[in-house]
Amino acid sequence: MREFRQFGVEVIGAADAEADVEVIALGNAYYRELGVSGRLEINSIGDGECRPEYREELLAYLEANVDRLRDEHREHFRENPLRVLDCKDEACRAVSEGAPKISDRLCEPCKAHFVQVLEGLERDAVPFVHVSTLVRGLDYYIRTAFEWVSDALPPGQATFGAGGRYDGLAELLGGPPTPGVGFALGLDRTLLLLDTGDSSSETPDADGVFIVSIGDRARHAGRRLAHDLREKGIPAQMSFAERPLKAQLRMADRSGAAFAAIIGDREVDDGSVTMRLMANGSQEPVVMDEVAAWISRPR
Repeated sequence: MREFRQFGVEVIGAADAEADVEVIALGNAYYRELGVSGRLEINSIGDGECRPEYREELLAYLEANVDRLRDEHREHFRENPLRVLDCKDEACRAVSEGAPKISDRLCEPCKAHFVQVLEGLERDAVPFVHVSTLVRGLDYYIRTAFEWVSDALPPGQATFGAGGRYDGLAELLGGPPTPGVGFALGLDRTLLLLDTGDSSSETPDADGVFIVSIGDRARHAGRRLAHDLREKGIPAQMSFAERPLKAQLRMADRSGAAFAAIIGDREVDDGSVTMRLMANGSQEPVVMDEVAAWISRPR
């Protein structure tokens, strides 16, 4: 039962907090559609700027509480003190509760990133619990760390999905610095949690859409539209970072999407979307709430 058969989703090359939100929201939607219950736990573990100072503070705390640690961590915590916080043993967890919290000691860029992730999850109606002891023991992980946890599983195996941001991994493997964020979902543990009822869902026969948004207001509207389309089974993509209109249209073309949904300030004010048929470039305005029906109609 310690084996972790898994499948995963990765976003490579995007450092923006929106990529973290997108990945987490996708995993959450997957579990929701399966009927699997549990809670999403999340934390920020800082980066190379703020974590070294925190590590020294944590080491000092663990030195003062070494007698309360279990044998393994009592002997090896100096090598990687963050692993103590991730230990599932009750004695180590008791020590962790009183340890200094890295989420209270983040540098300004890490703090801003974490706030953006939490705000994005709230915007996308993804419930979460901030767990200040949630960490990753590997140095290539930075900033966002998250897990899906269920009390229906044994304490040592309660996590049935986990992920985080690993911007240092590509460089560690010999490649250029490349941001990345993703998750792994446990197949065995997910099967244990599956609802005994019918969890199948109907997926409309529809083509994909790439959402092009210009400006902050439009980006928020675009995120809501993407969420709504995915809820209806329609594949939807959008850029994680702000890009000019032409650049986003090139992305839409490369994505292979059949449609581009263009949103600017005018569309936000009108409650509409300019829908473009990528095959011939023809466009027409569509009411925001009717986009899914417009995409699905025969042509």
